[in-house]
Amino acid sequence: SAAPGTTGCGTIKIINSGNLPMPVDLSLEPIREQFSIDTNHVVVPNGGHASIQVAFTPQATREDLVDNKVNVMLQNALDSFYVSVTGKIKCKQVKISGSASYLIYGGVKLGQTKKLCFSFIPDDDVEIKIWIRESRFAFKLLNQDGSVVESMELKVTKGKQYAFYINFTPTELDGYTGDLLLQILYANRYVV
Repeated sequence: SAAPGTTGCGTIKIINSGNLPMPVDLSLEPIREQFSIDTNHVVVPNGGHASIQVAFTPQATREDLVDNKVNVMLQNALDSFYVSVTGKIKCKQVKISGSASYLIYGGVKLGQTKKLCFSFIPDDDVEIKIWIRESRFAFKLLNQDGSVVESMELKVTKGKQYAFYINFTPTELDGYTGDLLLQILYANRYVV
């Protein structure tokens, strides 16, 4: 396991219980840029063992956690087999206390705009991304200067309150819903 941007290592021990030295070729399947092995070939002495290091270096991202598994393929003259390796990402869980668990825009006429404020307080210093997930684009996230943005990234401080506004402008007579997402790198999401 490793935190984003750092490297964690694990050891695989190959044991030879035979009476002849055993050459073994090693590879990763599938090839993933966050995994590496320290050698492609070892000769395991008869009655002994050889150790190889598998390194895992996750990169900071807001994408979903996928592709953190790889197989270390071991092949000798007689057989091939694999050892499954899972890279675990160490990340801190940050609690976000929001001013509301939902926002309701009532009484807005077609073509008009209503603006509501959302505030939150994080329980740790962290970088956070804020965006709105919806299908009809009636909700607009506003930057500190009042301009519309698709998303915001903020470096927030533990215990300090942060606020921003969201515009709602309906274009047809219908119900509208959207998700306001606050996400920390490789960690939890707070959805309103």
